[in-house]
Parts: sequence; C-alpha cells; structure tokens
Amino acid sequence: MKTFIIAEIGVNHNGSLEKAKRLITAAKLSGADAVKFQTFKAEHLVTSNSPKARYQEVSTGSGTQFEMLKALELSDEQFIQIKAFCDVSEIEFMSTPFDYDSFYFLLSTARVKRIKLSSGDLTNLPFIYEVGKSRIPTIISTGGSTLDEIDNAIIAWSFGRTDEIPTQSVFSLPEGERLNLISGFDLQDLAILQCTTQYPARVENLNLRVIESYLARYACRIGFSDHSIGYEAALGAIALGATIVEKHITESRTDTGPDHSASMEVQDFAVLVRSIRTLESALGSPEKGPSADELETIKIARKSLVAARNIPAGHVFTPEDVVALRPLGGLDPSFYWSLLGSTSAGAIGKGDFLDESNTSRFL
Repeated sequence: MKTFIIAEIGVNHNGSLEKAKRLITAAKLSGADAVKFQTFKAEHLVTSNSPKARYQEVSTGSGTQFEMLKALELSDEQFIQIKAFCDVSEIEFMSTPFDYDSFYFLLSTARVKRIKLSSGDLTNLPFIYEVGKSRIPTIISTGGSTLDEIDNAIIAWSFGRTDEIPTQSVFSLPEGERLNLISGFDLQDLAILQCTTQYPARVENLNLRVIESYLARYACRIGFSDHSIGYEAALGAIALGATIVEKHITESRTDTGPDHSASMEVQDFAVLVRSIRTLESALGSPEKGPSADELETIKIARKSLVAARNIPAGHVFTPEDVVALRPLGGLDPSFYWSLLGSTSAGAIGKGDFLDESNTSRFL
C-alpha cells in the first residue's frame, strides 16, 4: 500500500496566510499527499492562565499558553482561503480540530475528507464519540498513551458510528473482553498513529516497534506521527508496516514558534518523500520469487552438475566424478545424491554437463 504522506504545517504559518500558502506549495512540490493544519479557538482550547509546556517556553518565551495560541489562531475565512488554495494546488487539505465548533466547521464548511485528532484528545472520549458519529474517516495520534486508553478511544469512536451511547462500564472492561468488543467493530475508516509527545522527540523514546503491536491488535490502518529530527524514524516506521507518515514542515527550524524546532525544513522534507517512495519500491511483496531482472543473472550465477573428469560409457558415478559449476545447463545440484551409483549412458568429457542425455538416471 502506498504511504499516505502528511506535511504537518500545524501552526508553523505563525499566523500568516501568505506563509501558510508558501508551505502548501512547498509540500505539494515535495510530493506530499496532504497538508495538515490545526483549527482552534484559543478560548475553547485552554484556560486563560494555562501555562506553556517547557518546549513551548524554550521556543516562544514566557507568557501563557492562551496568549501563544491566540497569536497563532487563523480565522474561519482564512481557513476557507487555505482550503481553496489547496484545492487549486491539488493537495488534500486536512486539519486537527481542538474543539467542537472547529470540528463542525471543518466538517460542514471546509468539507475535509478526513479528520485528524491529536494525542491530547485521545482521552477526550465525548469528543471522539462525536467525531465517530459524523462517520468521517478519522486518524488518531497516540502520544503519551497506554493500550487501554487507545482501546477506549476506539470504542468511543465506534459507538459514535452506531449512534449508541456507551455506558461507563464499557470503558472498564477487562482487556480480553475489551478486545473482543473491538474485534466486532468496522475500523476500515480509522487509522492509529504511533506518536511520541515530545518536541523534538528523542529517538530512544520513539518506540517504533509498537507499530507491530498495533498491527496485530487493531484491524485498521497504522501510521506514524514523527516528531523526531531526521529521516530514519519515518523510514523505519514504514519498514515495520506503517502506511501513513505525518511530519512537521517549516521554512526554518529557527523560526519563532512552538513547533519549528521539531519540524523538517522544506528541502529536507522533499528528500524524505523521495526516500519514502524509494523504500516502498524496495519493500516489494511478501511473496518470494525471482524478479524479471534476476532471471538472466540466475542463468550465470547458479551451478549445474558437470563431469569432474573424463568418464567412460557404463561408468558408475562416484563423488569424484561429479562437481557443481556455473552456469545453468545440466542437472540441478539437488540431483547429486540420486546420480551417485547410477551409470553413464555414454562417454562424457571433463566439464560436460550431466543431464538426461548421458546418465542412466534418466533412461
């Protein structure tokens, strides 16, 4: 399956519509499948005195989280222009809503094809339920979570799609019962992303092998939201089975803003996309067999059974009479033991192929 590559612009536009458009163009030229923003109203997301995370203080200075987010807010009209610009640029517009009004706006006005939910809302089960209720395809990041919490997010989303209101007891089921419940849901429109809530994330905290656990546990698409520096983690995730990769893109990692330092600059993002497409080709199929390009080489590289010395007619073959040498042309070496003890059908010169024409094994 082709990897769905999301260029996360997030709030790296720094509140500028023109900067947002430049990043959209850069993402399109890089070969990304979609760009993703963050849609919110600060007053619906944080309290007025909510403190910043440590990484936000490092990148944006002192002040409250509310003040920081308010400066990064885009209006509905700006998002409508961004969506139109994405349509013209032929790249999918996505965004993460952080409140109900933003979700309804993206769903009904911006008419997004899918919704991406942040790790911060993984335990916001009423919100996840509402998203499920809309029937829109959904991607959920899982940074900072446990498997129990992910299970419950999937249950809430799935109950939303049935319009059935879950009881509190459904979120405290023993693991076995919980997994049995999940196995009965249709998760074809859901994707789960491994994620580490750290900006930038240290490689030793990425835990990419949990992707294999997700694939075994959930019958949905699995991906990776990459907050690390460099290309290696995203490529490793794909090798482990991820089919969605999300990575922040920026014009400069030294820009002022909460996410620039954990982002990939435009020229590097293009390299990442090319590397992903190359890796996809290299991964190929789980079926093992020679490629068309290998067939000619096989004829030269593989060995056949040949006479190790001149052999007279009627001679009983011994180990000293037979050797495996390149190229193909005679008996496969797997016939070695069967050939021993049989007799030559005629005189055979040293280096001649041993085959059905000169061995009694095939008479």
